[in-house]
Amino acid sequence: MAMLRVAYHEALEAAEVDLATLGALMVDALRHAVKAVRTSDEGLSARIITGADLTTELGRRIESACIELIWRQQPVADELRQVTAMFEISTDLQRINYYIVDIAKHAVRLADKHAKPQVDVLREVAQLTEEDLKAAIGAFTKRDLGLAQKVLAADERYEKLYGHGIRTLQNAIRANTDVLTAATELLFVLTSLQRVGEHASSIAWHTAEMLAPEAQA
Repeated sequence: MAMLRVAYHEALEAAEVDLATLGALMVDALRHAVKAVRTSDEGLSARIITGADLTTELGRRIESACIELIWRQQPVADELRQVTAMFEISTDLQRINYYIVDIAKHAVRLADKHAKPQVDVLREVAQLTEEDLKAAIGAFTKRDLGLAQKVLAADERYEKLYGHGIRTLQNAIRANTDVLTAATELLFVLTSLQRVGEHASSIAWHTAEMLAPEAQA
């Protein structure tokens, strides 16, 4: 039995390391995807898109490890909450991967557009999204309930920034219809950033549920 518990904790620690790695990769990929939009860097966009399969594979490995931990060891109480949170967070990170790839694809299409509105409209939304994603992952790895709750409290700010971004792009189109196609691409980028933010909040929620389940009930 003791050997089984040692093997269980080793497998749990390995899955947690993979999850932290996946989270760090997503923060880095998000930063580069936004940079690709700002700089019209098609090469950078291509690297993000082609690297997505490896990220997906890592996410699936984490999910498989979590399922096996539950099936083989039948963890209880705190251990079960941790494994369940890891599974859910891995799923969120894989969805984030999808939206980051979507941003990179829009960056490629934007590179071909000569008339485009100022992409400064993305800056605040992108910055908040990256900060919240990094904080949400940090809340899990550091077991920091306060940090998770801080991410959850950012939802209202997201709505304000997202709404401001949409209005800014709409005004740019009214002022110059030549930017319509590029502005539409940027609207899609804004929406993808909002979705990443929603999944960052979900990661924070699952972390808070793991650390203080009674507070999330």
